[in-house]
Amino acid sequence: MPSCTVSSLETISIDHVIVGGGTAGLAAAARLSENPGVAVLVIEAGQHRVAVPEIDIPGYIGRNIARDGFDGTFLTVPQKHANDRVVLQPRGKGLGGSSIINFLGLFRPSKQEMDALETLGNPGWNWESMLHYMQKSKTLLPPTLTNSEAVKYAAQ
Repeated sequence: MPSCTVSSLETISIDHVIVGGGTAGLAAAARLSENPGVAVLVIEAGQHRVAVPEIDIPGYIGRNIARDGFDGTFLTVPQKHANDRVVLQPRGKGLGGSSIINFLGLFRPSKQEMDALETLGNPGWNWESMLHYMQKSKTLLPPTLTNSEAVKYAAQ
């Protein structure tokens, strides 16, 4: 993903601007840019880090939480019912968003949560209509040392 300076944007035409280079923003940018006639700009406060073990290796769990440059390090307001305690709310800062600090985890909402979105006035935002799109985010590449017929993955 090429980066650019603000001044270089003065001479180009942009069709879509996506604010936030987290997993959702980058997925939206990727889908929009499938059309070669569309110019997409992603604006991200953090950096684009390549080949950083603390991002790429699941065994390095937690090393980027509250780490300068990787985490936005947001704090809550004092919590009245928790003795005015202030709580860290980690949020990834960089291309990839919170996926650069959340141990490469993906958490899909429950069926009940998705169906509740529709009841709040969002037609089409329910489990049945969104499942296809949620499944597009997964891919299984079976190990070559095993019989691929024996390796199955069909989480719903």
